[in-house]
Amino acid sequence: MDNTKSFKKAYVSSHTTLLSDVVNKITPTEQKLMQKENFLEALAHDLKSPVFSQIQALNLLIGNKSFTYNPFQKEILDQLLISNIYMRDMLHNVLYNFKTQKSDICLSITKNNIKNTIFEALESISFMLKQSGIAYSVKFKNKCRLAYFDNTEIKRVLVNLISNAAKYGIKNTLLEIFAQITPQGLNISVINFSEPIEKSRLDSIFDLYQTDCKKHKTTGSGLGLYIAKKIIEAHGGKIWAKNLENKKVEFGFFIPQNTF
Repeated sequence: MDNTKSFKKAYVSSHTTLLSDVVNKITPTEQKLMQKENFLEALAHDLKSPVFSQIQALNLLIGNKSFTYNPFQKEILDQLLISNIYMRDMLHNVLYNFKTQKSDICLSITKNNIKNTIFEALESISFMLKQSGIAYSVKFKNKCRLAYFDNTEIKRVLVNLISNAAKYGIKNTLLEIFAQITPQGLNISVINFSEPIEKSRLDSIFDLYQTDCKKHKTTGSGLGLYIAKKIIEAHGGKIWAKNLENKKVEFGFFIPQNTF
């Protein structure tokens, strides 16, 4: 019995020591990760105000009819504006991701007009679409326009899906948005001309930090589609991406209505 007790004591002691060593090794890493996340969150907050100020100033300059710009100057102002809009959207996504990591998405479900929500989203990134030469059309498959959802969050989803199409889609083409509301739910599809998404990426494209920036030689945080998925799932819905014929790609989502 004494030998057994000694063995158990030695066994527990050795594993306690091992666990202590592991904890001591992990803790500094976790602290560094927390420090890094806190720094990034603070940086994103600090960048927000100057970026918004620059967008307002550039809109005033570009929209002021009393100034005459030559084509080169106009191109510079346009590029500055599109860069700042991209930065604004990226900061929104970074801050939103930090917020939802700390707590669940808190929805404010009300009855909304989906037509208004779609056009508000389009208006917020209209300059990005214009720069890409992308025209758009919005089509409703029936007369119903009212549905239950969080207007702010669904507008965020639409902005992320549409800006994704503007960034990765084929320039100077048509982007189509289809909406349908039935007693079962709200269906939205964003369809644009684009190179097909690799089959292996269709399931993982909504994962955190997934991006096709290298393939398309552009920049991105890999947060937009991930955030869109989190918001749709918080509504009890589903989101998808699929390749269509004639070099088209569809990003769509469904929000059930019988649960509200």
